[in-house]
Amino acid sequence: MLLDKRSKIIGDLDIITVQLQKLLLLKKLQDEAVESNNYSELYEFAENERIIIEDINNSMKILIGDLVTFKNDPHIKKKIGEIDSLQAKVIRMNITLRNNLCEKMRKIEKKLGSLKRFNLSPGIINSSIINIRA
Repeated sequence: MLLDKRSKIIGDLDIITVQLQKLLLLKKLQDEAVESNNYSELYEFAENERIIIEDINNSMKILIGDLVTFKNDPHIKKKIGEIDSLQAKVIRMNITLRNNLCEKMRKIEKKLGSLKRFNLSPGIINSSIINIRA
């Protein structure tokens, strides 16, 4: 019975590991979408990311009680260490993506600021209309 429970926990941890690897791939694709200014793709990837995170959270809620029971098992400890490492990578990639998005937003704000300063006065507009008619 305990061996079956341990095998199930290891299998569930393997599934979480695969989901985190998918999340890492999505983060890479999100970063590429930002670099290529493809924000519709970025949105799709973010939606997929949300679904994967929900799946991981639901799996962890189910596993948490069993993990406490098997906390001293070396194989389970190793799997949890792998998951922690993958989570740290996801966090680093989130920070990088956020920084890239912030940089893009700063550049856009700067361009918009330049456009606001280039506000034409009515005299300039009228003279250009006169020149067009001439």
